[in-house]
Amino acid sequence: MSCAELARLVRSVSDLAAAVRQAGREDKAEIYRPLGVTLTDDSRPSATALRALLSD
Repeated sequence: MSCAELARLVRSVSDLAAAVRQAGREDKAEIYRPLGVTLTDDSRPSATALRALLSD
């Protein structure tokens, strides 16, 4: 992978991360569901648990 390709990949991932941060709950669920990621909110203002179960 060239430096330019790597730079494009990093920018792409950064853009995706920004979009996910700004997404609403329903949109995040739609993004995370196919990845097998669940978010659990325990009602504390700044607490969110993220659990990812990886499979082949």
